[in-house]
Amino acid sequence: MSALPFSDFLELLRAKGLGVGLHEHLAVGKLLAQWDSTNRDQFREAIAALVARHDGEVAAIRNLFDDFYPQQVVPSEPSGSATHSLSDGEYRGIRYLRDKRVWWAAVMCLALALTVALTYRYYAFLNVPPPPTGPVLSAAGPQPPLRPTDDLQPPPSVVETLVQAAPEPPPSDLQPPPSRLNRSLIAALSTAALAVSLLAFWGKRVRAGARQWTTDAWQAALASLPGPYHAPLVLKDLVTRLPRRDVEDAATLLARAFSGVGRGKELDVQRSLRETLRSGMRPQLVFRLRRVQQTVLVLQDVSQMMHAHAARVESLIVDLKRQGIALERWYFDGDISVATQRRNGPPVPLDVLAKRREDWPLMILSSGLGVAATLTLPNRAWMNAFRKWTRRVWLSPIRDPELWPAAVRRLPIGVLPMTRAGLLQAATILAQGEGASPGMLSRVRETAGPVTIAEVEKLKQLASVVPYPTVPELELLRQRFAPDVPERAVLHVANDIGAYEGAPIRMSDGDIRDHLNQLRKTAPALEIDVRRYLLKVLADSEPAAGSAAHLRWEISSALHRVQIAELTSGDARPAVAALTALAKGPLWRELRAAIEKLPPSPQQSEIRKAVGLQKRKDEPPAFQDRTGHLPLQSFRWRMPRWQDAALAGAVALVVAAVGSFSGAFRLQASHALDAYALEYRPSAAADAGELRIFTRDPDSSAPRTVRLYRDSVPQDQSIVLDPQRGAIVPLPSGAEPHVYQARAELPGGAFALSNTLWAPSALVIIDAQPWARVTVRSPDGRVPAMTQVTPAALRLPEGTYDLSFENGGITPPLTQQIQVSSTGQRTFRFDMPGFNPSELLNQLGITATPLPARQSAQ
Repeated sequence: MSALPFSDFLELLRAKGLGVGLHEHLAVGKLLAQWDSTNRDQFREAIAALVARHDGEVAAIRNLFDDFYPQQVVPSEPSGSATHSLSDGEYRGIRYLRDKRVWWAAVMCLALALTVALTYRYYAFLNVPPPPTGPVLSAAGPQPPLRPTDDLQPPPSVVETLVQAAPEPPPSDLQPPPSRLNRSLIAALSTAALAVSLLAFWGKRVRAGARQWTTDAWQAALASLPGPYHAPLVLKDLVTRLPRRDVEDAATLLARAFSGVGRGKELDVQRSLRETLRSGMRPQLVFRLRRVQQTVLVLQDVSQMMHAHAARVESLIVDLKRQGIALERWYFDGDISVATQRRNGPPVPLDVLAKRREDWPLMILSSGLGVAATLTLPNRAWMNAFRKWTRRVWLSPIRDPELWPAAVRRLPIGVLPMTRAGLLQAATILAQGEGASPGMLSRVRETAGPVTIAEVEKLKQLASVVPYPTVPELELLRQRFAPDVPERAVLHVANDIGAYEGAPIRMSDGDIRDHLNQLRKTAPALEIDVRRYLLKVLADSEPAAGSAAHLRWEISSALHRVQIAELTSGDARPAVAALTALAKGPLWRELRAAIEKLPPSPQQSEIRKAVGLQKRKDEPPAFQDRTGHLPLQSFRWRMPRWQDAALAGAVALVVAAVGSFSGAFRLQASHALDAYALEYRPSAAADAGELRIFTRDPDSSAPRTVRLYRDSVPQDQSIVLDPQRGAIVPLPSGAEPHVYQARAELPGGAFALSNTLWAPSALVIIDAQPWARVTVRSPDGRVPAMTQVTPAALRLPEGTYDLSFENGGITPPLTQQIQVSSTGQRTFRFDMPGFNPSELLNQLGITATPLPARQSAQ
């Protein structure tokens, strides 16, 4: 029966290289004492959390637990969430879901489709007013169907038909129509923004889910690989033994220890004679004392913190035994207050052991890193037990006293380094019982000498080639490539507790790149030699094929080959092809982390591209289970959360707010110019004549109900237009001339307008030879000034008007005055000063002919 619970399984973990000691045994015991669950998987995770130091050990403990305590599989009905083998289409779909380009294409297609739909909707229902047409003479504009009285009117003249009339100025009260917010367009645009942003946010979550599923799948594939998982390097050339001469000298000193009570069989003649003379010649026989070698009590620290020094300590004990030194070994797991006669055996308090072996020499082999925790114990009996041994010494495998923990100096025992001077002094103390004086200890420590920064930097450069070496691996590199650097400098590089426990020496990625780059600049040949030697070490340490450790072995080998090929200008294509294949496997993340530690080089971009570092660092490669035996969960679609909807709603609100206040989505209504035709015709029945209003385009959507405005003042009655004939508004007899216009109100505050004209008025044609710009002014200012190019047709009220002609300096200007009346002259022609057409024709060699027709027309 085991002394501690689960000791068999914990011993298995310790045999596999995991850090399991007495503390872990006690921790598991305390866990069992408080465990109230029957869930096997939860207990497995709890043990992994107690013992493991990193993710790799967690996976290893899970696998070993499953092998040591296999789970009984109970057949059950398949459910929707049960694990199964996925098809190729599902793997391909998950790969597409992880692709950012696919989601960007989906977002862009949705945005484009919504844009096209909004544009079509906008222009399909947009009411664009017709372009304005220039006002023309009544005879030139579209005419309504003739009425019976129309036959009595004289037909329009040729001049009235060909010459356009100048438009009357619009009334001053007609302001631009008010603008209004296009709420429907903003609502549609906000809905489109909501859909696009919701797709983007949801797609981000789906991508994250697909990425996490792929990462978990690769973790499952890694966990399914058989062990070993972290196979250590076989360091055949590593020297861990102390020099033979040092061990022999120490063994010689230890062999001189003897007991003062032993009687031998050999007669001591000189002392017998001396004692006989002193006793008055009475015979006295004195025998020589028998030298009895005493057994040395050794307390060996087997905690995790001694893992890096275990080989050296073990070789020292073996060498001492080979020299004939009697040793009795006891073990303690960091806690010096408790010892065991065998590893993980029943504990014995130190004070009890002191009562049993108090007359024996005591030698403790430990780094002392667990003393600080032991000093916190309330029971200090173990501290008094030290004083029972008159011959006691503490040997530390840490050779530099500066790295010793301060708690060791608080113990009533002398601490010496495991060097030649320290070993000889320890043998002297154990053999002769001499106490370790402070001066003696200081002399022993001074023999070590200081460690320089240059020595530490040289070791860091060697460590950057591995990278992350353990203390034994760095010591091997020091022995082969930097023997001038003292051994104690290794622990100045590995100055953390994890390195003492056997974990790799941690350096930042930036430090690794800098030191490796410095080594490549200063000593590229040394780097080549180191990498070639590491390939030899890897060849000696190849683990079982198909295991996780073998994949890590392949990664290390390929990286060294790539760097050697780069330094020697060799062919790196086989090594790059191997890295490309490994980058698509379970150790893709470890491979990328190793690639990032390499210094910049011409082949760096090719290698980074081969392993997928051009993308995101945590973007896993595409996964596909070729075996079909992995317990993979089906991909679970993640529906949009309320956070995604809230963010998308916020984007839509921002779009709506920007559209509302920017003015880009406001509808500016426009007046429909010349939607109606307004003409004046004198009538024989009424002296003032009549106004005719009709729609220019009978098929237009202009309102049929209009109001007549006189001098910008609306009349009381509305006028309903006949679709074919329009409407006639008679003017009262003797009415004064006014500006008339027909208007109809449109939705949005705009108006459908007709042309403006004076009524009663007369159509006047003004011409100037050869040509001119004529400005017509009313002396009383009733009619605004109008400027036209001759010949000009103007409808003017009866009265006197001043005419001003100018043609840009071709001829002198001309000023005339005309009288307009309904029964008077309608056509006014003038010759500009200095204009003689006959003389101009004569200059051109053309004989002028009289124009009787023109003179008669005038």
